[in-house]
Amino acid sequence: MDQNEQDSQQLADGLRGRLISASKALFLSKGLAGTSVDAIVASARTSKREFYKHFADREAVFLEIVEHSLLDPDAQLVSIRNVMAEDLDGREDEAESLKTFLFKAARFLYGAHLEPQSLGLFRTAIEAAILHPEVSGAVYEARTRSFLEGYFKEQLQQPDFQYDDPYLTAIRFGHLATDGFRSMIAGAFLSEIQQAALAKQTAELFIDGHASQELRDSRTIATWEEMAQPLCVAAGDAPILEFSGDTRLGHAVWNKVLDVAWEQFSACGYAKASLNFIAQQADVPRNTLYRRFGSKENLFVASAGRVVDQAFGSPLTIGQSGGTARDVLIAVALQLLRRFHEPANLALHRLLFIESARKPEITGAIHAYLMRKNEKTLRPVFAWLTSNGLILDEFAAEAPWRFYILATFGSRFMFVQANDGSQQERLAKEAVDLFLFGCRRPKVR
Repeated sequence: MDQNEQDSQQLADGLRGRLISASKALFLSKGLAGTSVDAIVASARTSKREFYKHFADREAVFLEIVEHSLLDPDAQLVSIRNVMAEDLDGREDEAESLKTFLFKAARFLYGAHLEPQSLGLFRTAIEAAILHPEVSGAVYEARTRSFLEGYFKEQLQQPDFQYDDPYLTAIRFGHLATDGFRSMIAGAFLSEIQQAALAKQTAELFIDGHASQELRDSRTIATWEEMAQPLCVAAGDAPILEFSGDTRLGHAVWNKVLDVAWEQFSACGYAKASLNFIAQQADVPRNTLYRRFGSKENLFVASAGRVVDQAFGSPLTIGQSGGTARDVLIAVALQLLRRFHEPANLALHRLLFIESARKPEITGAIHAYLMRKNEKTLRPVFAWLTSNGLILDEFAAEAPWRFYILATFGSRFMFVQANDGSQQERLAKEAVDLFLFGCRRPKVR
């Protein structure tokens, strides 16, 4: 290459770098939808003609930013093993070494997912899932490439380790390690001590599960005797908000208002949703909306609460014949997974992730309501498991939430859906086996 060619290449590399830097800043502040090619070239002090010499479109530069912003699996693994080498002196047996490795991995994943830049890119990817599913899927695949996939492949060589797919198992571990992204939605991140406690439980439960030794020894000792009855939600369940405003209009009218409001919020986002449009479409005066809800924030919370009620508020049903603890939980997990797949619920979770950067107190309240709703729905099953001594007492309080995380597969289905019924059933069975028995599980019949 002669000097002129070298100079041209350096200029091109410099311009490409400016375009990437400008794009990253805009994506993190405005999201994918709010960032245009015009804005990128203006920030990078160049032209659209130069932009298109380097990138096909804004989605292409977004994908490149994601690729360069994430540690590759090999670098992740080196990072974890370097930390382990500082803490281990060779005296741990193999079982304890595995727990220590997974403890360090859980700490790493929590920090990596909630680091500000990673968090911003993840929110942008979720926004992209609405506009460009093919782009968001690629971002998700890049984000979930993990050193744990290779590690779990190695562990499968051990006779007592079982799971369906190392890649999916690594994703499940990540969802447990990040507490189902509760902190990301609510905006209240764990302290160092809390992170360590979460990582310790994640490692222990991922290896051995929640099942008591009694259940591990014989999974047929207890059967659900009330299988023909629905698992009813507790009576008198409080709504997400109590309203003291206008009550002259009937429930049907207010339900229509909430449905119209949700359509507007999910389509436009919180900031751009129009109360005038909602009032017009619901055929209710704007002042009446304010008398009823008091604010746009309250209307947003109430409409989101209706989505939660519709997805998760109805009783679970198990079947008509008795079954083991595993049978019961598989039926429950499958229903939770299918409910999570409801389009309105997926849209709700996407919006919670996107808006949590701007309105964490609101998204946190909605997420807390979702947790309460599922805890009440799952309470009969987990009361039965606990009273029969089938799950470990020390993990009983958080067990319903972790079961929900595994059954719904965290955020994965906002990007990659499992619409096939047989695939959903396989995912539900794997979630239950991992929940009960971890990776050291008895042979499943």
